[in-house]
Amino acid sequence: MKIVNIDAKEEDLREINLKNVESIICAAVSPFEQELGGLKGINDLNLLQTIPIKLRDNGDDENEEGVIDLLGAYYPRTTKRDPRIELFVSSIKDSVNGNVQQFKWLFTKVLIHEFSHALFDINNYRKTDFIYARINYCSEYGRWREESMANALALRVIKEYGDTDFYEYAKSFMLSQPPEYALGVLMEDFSSLDYKRYIDSKERGVNNDLKQIWLKYVKNGNPTPNLLKKWNVVFWGEYAYYFKENYYSSVRNLVPSTGKLVVDIVMDKLNKFENEHGRKMTEAEFTDAFPNNIEIETVTKWVNVPHIQCAYEFDSRPIYEYKIELKDGICYLASLKWNNDNLHKFLGKNRYAYGFTEYQNY
Repeated sequence: MKIVNIDAKEEDLREINLKNVESIICAAVSPFEQELGGLKGINDLNLLQTIPIKLRDNGDDENEEGVIDLLGAYYPRTTKRDPRIELFVSSIKDSVNGNVQQFKWLFTKVLIHEFSHALFDINNYRKTDFIYARINYCSEYGRWREESMANALALRVIKEYGDTDFYEYAKSFMLSQPPEYALGVLMEDFSSLDYKRYIDSKERGVNNDLKQIWLKYVKNGNPTPNLLKKWNVVFWGEYAYYFKENYYSSVRNLVPSTGKLVVDIVMDKLNKFENEHGRKMTEAEFTDAFPNNIEIETVTKWVNVPHIQCAYEFDSRPIYEYKIELKDGICYLASLKWNNDNLHKFLGKNRYAYGFTEYQNY
């Protein structure tokens, strides 16, 4: 790593043992760095060896845009400067009340956290690939998303390193941080694909209404790991939909989420019909209610199966299948076949009848 001491105290650095910290960082971060680089199509990603790490006694009043934490900072690439990381060594030491082991752990945790910011800026890896992020870090949404994700990745990396005491200390420290940082503890099991989706959404943008709904949820809604992961997909998709307290994401060539939305619409229609008429729809009534894009065929061999649900492609057409039961008592396999344009026509036609909301991210 390219570590440069600007004005940090030498006695502090001896307590940390920079060589030992460097070996921990390389062992812990390198596997994830290469995995994420591969997902983004960058096979020669080597941020650990290229981004300067400047050690300072404390943060200064330098007025330049960057991802700034109390204990460290990441300054992204701009048209006028290369990226860099700064760590504020005295501030880190003051946070552990003289405990040498915790000083080493916290220094390492902060460095991994700042490297996480650098990885999230992977779209600007090369000078020729400079991209302005469409999510402003200085906005409330931008700060909550970026800091929680950086802590989540740092905690995952520390956990996979295998030092249980270090992991427990890092987790406890994160939970003591401001809420936008502490949120990351709930996302420690995010995968490399989840982080790639976050990076993609930074480049492409997120619907402003969805930002506010998510902020309200994470601040006041008792967030859970499972729903936070679903939100990550909602932000990643080109379109997002809200129907009966559930969110769905539409991504070109990715069927399951919006396929499930259509299935929920169909099942809602069937249930309402049965409640109103005291019986199930006939095959003719179903075909009349959904004249386009939904094909049904009998599947008597699955009559005792509660439901079947799957997604796949056939002849370059995305297909989503779900078992339904109509008036004659025969089970049918409803095949939802369409391209993206037909999907949006179907959803547009039924939007007001079923009261779901569409959001466009990009």
